[in-house]
Amino acid sequence: MEQWKPAVGFGGLYEVSDQGRVRSLPRNTTKGGILRLGKDPFGYPTALLCKNGRRTKLRVHRMVLEAFIGLRLEGQECRHLNGIPSNNRLENLKWGTREENIQDKNLHGTTYHPNHQGVNNPAARLTDLDVVAIKHGLQLGVKHRVLAKHFSVSKSLITGIKAGVVWSHV
Repeated sequence: MEQWKPAVGFGGLYEVSDQGRVRSLPRNTTKGGILRLGKDPFGYPTALLCKNGRRTKLRVHRMVLEAFIGLRLEGQECRHLNGIPSNNRLENLKWGTREENIQDKNLHGTTYHPNHQGVNNPAARLTDLDVVAIKHGLQLGVKHRVLAKHFSVSKSLITGIKAGVVWSHV
């Protein structure tokens, strides 16, 4: 049986369940119901909550732990015990230290690996040849915004390539 508790800081407005779902409670401006969750860039489900006209985006795993276990203590972070960031069931979550979280990631194989750079990174939008062309364009004085638009990436990525912070192996 799914259990619901008030979302910390949003009591009377939103509730979170031990199954990782979030719902809005009925009030003047809404009939309430289960919220559609978004995802942050790291794959963690997020909920957009509104209080006093101010919107706040929260990670659902934190909402679950705060409601059912208690507030995070200094130096702790959320651990996904099975390594799946979208699984926000209470049974899969636990507060722990950074070291414990790293051990979990090693156990699940989700730790950063040096072989995941460049095209081996699942999130890569460029190829090695693209980066060579970008570096050549930079040497010729092509503007960052022009290169970014041509390769459909951000100007900050072009800056990172120029500085050798990203794609430094090419």
